Amino acid sequence: MGWEEKWVGRGTGWWWGRATTRWRWVVAARMEIWTIYVKIFSKTGFELENIRNEAVENLKILDKLLDGKKFFGGECAGFLDIVFGWIAYWTPFCEEITGLNLIDKTSMPNLEAWSKIFLEVSWVKEILPPPDKLRSNLQAFRKHVVAASNS
Repeated sequence: MGWEEKWVGRGTGWWWGRATTRWRWVVAARMEIWTIYVKIFSKTGFELENIRNEAVENLKILDKLLDGKKFFGGECAGFLDIVFGWIAYWTPFCEEITGLNLIDKTSMPNLEAWSKIFLEVSWVKEILPPPDKLRSNLQAFRKHVVAASNS
C-alpha cells in the first residue's frame, strides 16, 4: 500500500487538500518552469524562440494565479512565493543574457508587480546571491551548455 492510499480519506480535513495543492505547484515549478529556464540557456535561434513561447505560456499561469493578490498566498509572502521566488530574481538576468523578453507589464502585469514586491521583502534581500556573481555564473552556464549542445 502506497502512502497516498494509506492517508487519503482518513479524516485529514481541509489541510490535506491545501497541502497537496501546494505540493502540486512545487512539482510544477520544478518539472515545468525550471526545466524550461534550463532549456532557455541551452538553445539559440529558432529553438530559443520556441522555448520562449513555452516559458511565456507557463508564466502566464502564474500571472493568473496572482490576480488580485500581492503575493501568491495573499497579503504576505509565503510558501508558494518561496517556491517561485527564483523566477523573480533570475528572469531579468535570463532576459539580459539571452536577449529574450519573458515578463513585462503588458503581458503579465501581476507577475511583474509580484516580482518587484517579492524582491523588496527584507528576508528575501538577505538571502539573494550578489547580482554580479549570479550574472557571471549564468553567463558561464549558458556558454557551457550552448557549446555542449552544438557539439
